[in-house]
Amino acid sequence: MFSIAKYALIFAAAPLLMMGAAGAADSSDYGGSFTESIVHREARPLDAQGRVALADVLQGKNTNTGRQDYMDGAQILATDALALDKGNGPQNGIITFIKDGKTASSEYSGSVKTVMVDGKPQTSGEGTWKSLPGEAMIGSGTYHWAMTSETDLSGEWEGHLEGTASAQ
Repeated sequence: MFSIAKYALIFAAAPLLMMGAAGAADSSDYGGSFTESIVHREARPLDAQGRVALADVLQGKNTNTGRQDYMDGAQILATDALALDKGNGPQNGIITFIKDGKTASSEYSGSVKTVMVDGKPQTSGEGTWKSLPGEAMIGSGTYHWAMTSETDLSGEWEGHLEGTASAQ
């Protein structure tokens, strides 16, 4: 029988860039922490060995941690797609930051890893992100996250951004 909990509920998105401060900055100037919750999930077993396809919608919040003030308090909306084998596999999606009527979107790609600790799954992920073409701020970077419950996760992102500061 298929059990989502058995294969660890995973996810996340990996936030990234939104509109930011003007001027040159090195990658350590931009970063944030984020919390997200899975608000909708479609799951389909792929085989009897435990592989599962997941499509998630996540919502959350970004908190600025970089030296440049960037999208602090922005709402997050992310879509995630995975094909997991016992809680492990690739993660791909699109994440959008929303603040004061302005948006910025990026795509992300990484891997999900689940290990058993004291009989309970601990799921985490890491990867890279890059802004979608046409955004006011263009950049790329890395992210990592960990599940804090069956539907919630927290993580951090950092990277390099360049462009106009039309959306602060």
